[in-house]
Amino acid sequence: MSEIRNRIKQVRNEKNLTITAVADLFQEKRQRLQDIEGGKQKIPEDVLVKYIEYFYINANWLLTGKGEMYRQQEKTSTTVEPEALGVVAPAAILNRLYSVFAVQDDKALSVKLHEQPEALAKWREQGQVPYETSATVAEQQKISLKWIITGFGDKHSTATIDRRMYIMNQLMEALPDQQQQEILAIIKEKERVNILERKIEALTKK
Repeated sequence: MSEIRNRIKQVRNEKNLTITAVADLFQEKRQRLQDIEGGKQKIPEDVLVKYIEYFYINANWLLTGKGEMYRQQEKTSTTVEPEALGVVAPAAILNRLYSVFAVQDDKALSVKLHEQPEALAKWREQGQVPYETSATVAEQQKISLKWIITGFGDKHSTATIDRRMYIMNQLMEALPDQQQQEILAIIKEKERVNILERKIEALTKK
């Protein structure tokens, strides 16, 4: 069990997220996650599922340490990347910006972003960090916009994410958990149907 805790912490550290940021993302109590990592509480199944789903983690790796950390998926032009549909909490984006500028709080970050501290508080309240702010930081600091917004991929790559997908993330963030799951289920089913249709089309051409 201690090895699973270590892998949970490994995932969090790789994403450059604090326990508070993960708690915001999972809508969990910070103390609960801290106790889980610290071995004071058994690892509940619902938390394991959240790590697997939110960070696209290979369940076998998380439970046994075997295989790749991340799940693999079929890459096609019409396939929607799971990380692009992940719910992006403003707190998680701000925490990644903390790491970019090596600061510890909103006041110090607001100086780096040339914003008033009240602006960051408003972003948290409204549940949205402006796309332009993330894009500007990515360009100036030469880091991945996709990483800033989603936490996925190589921080120092040129990977990006368009405004449409960012707005989709923010709309998802505003919905209750149940509605988020229903929408994701519809998208996954549509993707499955698309894959089947392409396979059938390929077979009929042979």
